[in-house]
Amino acid sequence: MSAAPTPAEVIPNRSRWWRAVFCVLLLLTIAFGFFWFFLPDMASLMLRARFEYLHSNYEKAPEIVEQVLIREPKRVDALVLGGDTSFAMNRFDQALVYYRRVPTGPSPDAVHAQLRCGRIEMHHLGNAVAAESDFRAALQHVPDDRNALFQLASLLGIEARRSEAVPFILRLFRLGRFNTDFLAL
Repeated sequence: MSAAPTPAEVIPNRSRWWRAVFCVLLLLTIAFGFFWFFLPDMASLMLRARFEYLHSNYEKAPEIVEQVLIREPKRVDALVLGGDTSFAMNRFDQALVYYRRVPTGPSPDAVHAQLRCGRIEMHHLGNAVAAESDFRAALQHVPDDRNALFQLASLLGIEARRSEAVPFILRLFRLGRFNTDFLAL
């Protein structure tokens, strides 16, 4: 049987182990630093995503939007762009997921998201109750929006609630937005 190692023999083995751990941690820190340094910033990613969307590259734009949303999940312009891209690709369920994550309020992005939700609910999913609530929510923030007024008046006319549609049609007339489609309501 061999004798137990003396303390002088154990110390060099421990120092080698600590040196290896230190070197691995140092290499990981350097690698993470390089990764973080060369990681594109949010503004350049959003510019690329908008560029791809405007040039109808609907496959690439959602990938870039997802990269942004991984780093900043509540970024409103990325959520709206993701919804617009999904809407353009006729992926209405996915577009609703993006648009519903936009916080409600008077901002143009929030109103745009509410109007798109209403449009998807009304024209593509057939949920008139949800569409009406989305249009009314948008009208609370922008009461003279022609699109919201027309969509809500059309929805109420389709549901045979013409008496409720009259104030919205009159508001459109007062805004000087006459259209022969109103006569059908």
